Amino acid sequence: PIVLYALSPIDDSKFCEICLKPSQTVKHSKHWLALRMPGLKVENIIVAKEKPSEKTHGQGLRNFPANWILEDEVRIRDTEFKDGGELVF
Repeated sequence: PIVLYALSPIDDSKFCEICLKPSQTVKHSKHWLALRMPGLKVENIIVAKEKPSEKTHGQGLRNFPANWILEDEVRIRDTEFKDGGELVF
């Protein structure tokens, strides 16, 4: 299994951890996030390969590279996520 942590969208504090099998998909991770964060809808979650930094993409998501967005059917083993890392959404 791979354990990833998620940060709160409100204050960027560590909010929860999600345990996934490498064979599960990005959509599975979205379902876990929605379960842990009432009001958050699976269809409104976008999972990214990594978090943009001020150094590389300025502030905000205006210049966020589209190829960093992970499609729902991508398997966790085919992403760059490592055990103990952040699930960027």
